[in-house]
Amino acid sequence: MENLKSREVTQLVNDIGDEIELEILQYIDHYSVTATICPDKPPFYDYIASGIDFHSKRNAMKIALKKLYLKAYYK
Repeated sequence: MENLKSREVTQLVNDIGDEIELEILQYIDHYSVTATICPDKPPFYDYIASGIDFHSKRNAMKIALKKLYLKAYYK
């Protein structure tokens, strides 16, 4: 964990009404984002996806969210 510079957790609600939680870790040489979602309506499944980018927190978030949406909504 010596390489970890910062950690933040953000929650947002998407257009469908599902709550998404993003854990953003900034390391010395990259950003790592873990995105989780649990739909509010049945069937209740938890979905998890991660994204890494070596330059941008925003790009790491986009990668994680894209993977998450593909798992949760485009089975």
